[in-house]
Amino acid sequence: RQVAGNLQKLGIKPGDRIVVVLPNSPEYVVLWFAAQYCGAEVVPGNPLYPGRDVAELIRRTDAKMLIGLDVRLEPCTDALQEVSVDYLLVTSVRPHLPASLRAIYSLKTWLNGSIKVPAKTKLLRMESLYARKAPPMEKSASND
Repeated sequence: RQVAGNLQKLGIKPGDRIVVVLPNSPEYVVLWFAAQYCGAEVVPGNPLYPGRDVAELIRRTDAKMLIGLDVRLEPCTDALQEVSVDYLLVTSVRPHLPASLRAIYSLKTWLNGSIKVPAKTKLLRMESLYARKAPPMEKSASND
């Protein structure tokens, strides 16, 4: 409910669409339930899609938010050169990896460099949605 409250604070409302270009991960599940709680619709995208396919998915669904994985963010940033969304949310599987793999994962994200997005797209990190910026949603906006 905390993540849903922060999504709502960002302006995600019932009927909005969120394109989620993530592999199976705890963040995918959290974001799916949070979006449902807000009444938003999740549009799943394959994390192996090239940028043009992600852009087409955004274009066809008129998505307000795009969610991608930090080590596979290039298709998302390429898509944002063609289409616009209000938010790009970046997640990571690093916290779920064993200690021996975290260093390699961190190196990979460092080698990818800084994330470049168009000026009209706000860049967010998943950790910011876990923070207590907004009160948790008490009641679901969804009728399901």
